[in-house]
Amino acid sequence: MEEVMVTGNDVFGDGVNIAARIEPKADADGIMVSDAIQSEAKNNVPAHFVSVGRLPMKNIAQPPELFKVFPLEVQAAPSGGGGAGAAAAAPAGSSGDSGGGANTFKI
Repeated sequence: MEEVMVTGNDVFGDGVNIAARIEPKADADGIMVSDAIQSEAKNNVPAHFVSVGRLPMKNIAQPPELFKVFPLEVQAAPSGGGGAGAAAAAPAGSSGDSGGGANTFKI
């Protein structure tokens, strides 16, 4: 899990950088998530997760394993590369207020 810090309207940290690298790898109408999100969601959401492996990411030395997400009623399509689209990398939980109105999340 990577740290994400929120201060006012600013969001920053390694988790934000990784999410920004995942987003363009998703299909135009699809969802792509990291292994951390897949691990938290796999038994809690009605979806299939299909690994596409660890794709290279600019300035990320050890990129996470990525997963395409499909609703249970949709058969998972074969992996076919990236595309511009939506990615899901929402904060999985809060570690509380770190002072000065800043919150820290792990994704």
